[in-house]
Parts: sequence; structure tokens; C-alpha cells
Amino acid sequence: MNLIRDPARLIEVLKHPGVLPWVAPDGCLVEDFDFSSRMYLDLGRGYASFGKWAPDFWDVHVAMLPKSPPVAPLMRNALKWMEDVHGAMGFIANIPAINFPARRLARLCGFDECGRIPGAVVIGGGRVDITIYSRRKQWKQ
Repeated sequence: MNLIRDPARLIEVLKHPGVLPWVAPDGCLVEDFDFSSRMYLDLGRGYASFGKWAPDFWDVHVAMLPKSPPVAPLMRNALKWMEDVHGAMGFIANIPAINFPARRLARLCGFDECGRIPGAVVIGGGRVDITIYSRRKQWKQ
């Protein structure tokens, strides 16, 4: 897997009109994002972003340009890489409930829906629930 270290590449994807509403809810500016606190894996026409919550637990976000090739195989490889290289045992993804392609991708990558936060973000002027997904291996004792 290749890491993306140039924020300009990330911003190029994030600012695309097909991506921006999902990654920057109303009132958020891409230019205000702190890119230094996360790891970004290149998925070709987009990337997977990982933020460390604990030594073996990470949050994950995916940003892909429209008309990308099938994302699920790329994402499964990225998750496997995180497990093999960084010892990841679990992941969490917070997905707007109306982002059906992202929710489908989560399920295709072995994530289970485990909760919902009602009205957590504003997208397109309206309140939208966040759906919480998790994927984990058997926890080490």
C-alpha cells in the first residue's frame, strides 16, 4: 500500500462535487481539516483515511471520486494491510445514514451496523443521522 503524504492530493479528492457533501457537512471547510493526525492510503481514484483511537483500534473514512473502479476489493486490501502492518484489531466507521453507497461498502468489507446518532450532522440544509459501523477481530486478552 502507498501512503499519501501530500495534502494537496487529498484536497483534490475532497473538493470534488461528488465527494464534498459526504466528507464536509454543511459549515465544514476542507481547508480546516488537520491532515497530520491521520494516515492516508492511496486507493487510486481516492483514499482510505485511518485515525488511531487505541494501539489496535482505528477509525476509517473512505473518499473516492465518482466512476471509480470497484472499491470493496481495494478497501479490503487496505484493512488487511492495517491489520498486518499496524496490528489493527478493530475499526469504526461513522457514515451518514443517507450515504447508501458508503454503507454498502462497509457491509461488503465485513463491517456490522452497531448504532446510530440521530441528527448528528447537517447535509444539504437538513439534519441527518450518523450510522455507526464496526469491524473487529477477536480481541486479544
